[in-house]
Amino acid sequence: MNTMEIREDLKQIKFYYSRKELFAESTAKIGQLGIQSKLDKYNSAICMATPQMYELYYEIYVNSKTHEEYADEYGYSVNYVYKLNHKLIQYLKEKLSA
Repeated sequence: MNTMEIREDLKQIKFYYSRKELFAESTAKIGQLGIQSKLDKYNSAICMATPQMYELYYEIYVNSKTHEEYADEYGYSVNYVYKLNHKLIQYLKEKLSA
């Protein structure tokens, strides 16, 4: 996987979690979204990450916080959060390409 694919996947994951209740309700009527396998793959990879990367993934991609909200809540600079996110993407690229 390349960096652009991971960034796109993370956007889809964030979108999914931001509307999870809607998707859960509609699954009974329409069927399960194909993103579930992607969620399983990414969630499995993040469970083996450092606690800091795990937290970042959870807050930004699962809880749909912005980088600015995350930085403010945890006392980081926004620039530092962008650097952490870059490390997260590199970590996922390594884990998901193996």
